[in-house]
Amino acid sequence: MVTAGMTPRDAVRQLEARLTAAGCPDADYDAAELFRLMTGRDVRLADAPLTEAQAARLESLCLRREAREAVRALHESGFTNVVMMTGDNRRTAEAVAAEVGVDAVYAEVLPEDKAAFIRQEKAKGHTVIMVGDGVNDSPALSEADAGIAISTGAAIAREIADITVSSEDLFALVTLRRLGEALMERIHGSYRFIVGFNLTLIALGVAGVLPPATSALLHNGSTLGISLRNMTDLLDDEENTQK
Repeated sequence: MVTAGMTPRDAVRQLEARLTAAGCPDADYDAAELFRLMTGRDVRLADAPLTEAQAARLESLCLRREAREAVRALHESGFTNVVMMTGDNRRTAEAVAAEVGVDAVYAEVLPEDKAAFIRQEKAKGHTVIMVGDGVNDSPALSEADAGIAISTGAAIAREIADITVSSEDLFALVTLRRLGEALMERIHGSYRFIVGFNLTLIALGVAGVLPPATSALLHNGSTLGISLRNMTDLLDDEENTQK
């Protein structure tokens, strides 16, 4: 972890370890370059310990191991435009965005800029989902069609968001997408079956093929069967853990 008071060389070593752990040791940028971009200091010349603000910015650079795979999975599940918006400087934001594979990146943006971007996309007819965990994300979370907050984030973000994800694993977003699709598929399937089955019972009853008692028994049996089916898991274990 990068902390205040740490020497620049120790901070760079920490960044190198975190970048390697994140699965990108051969990225187009290295820890020393990230250090220079975020602090404006050359690690070869800097001796003064890190300030608290510098340490916080460097710590925020540590990419999650699953970031690139999660963005790829989001694309595969139907998301056409994955956008990264950050208050960090442009060069650093573009380097990170290139590494994780997002479609567009907006750097040095203010909270109101994020909200304005979402309003603009909605005006174009797009459905917008916003994922954020900070106080600065709250305006954008409220503007989105669906706001998703992380449970470890700011309280106001969790309060405003429509959904709070308990896991910090980015693949929770992919699982959430699959759950939504599976739920709608089950709802539509159950509706089609109920309407079709009941119409068949009515037709057979009117034609005199089925007596009322048999129709009632079949109707109640189908209702019980649909209810039991809808109590099962939407995703099996393999789908739920797929990455």
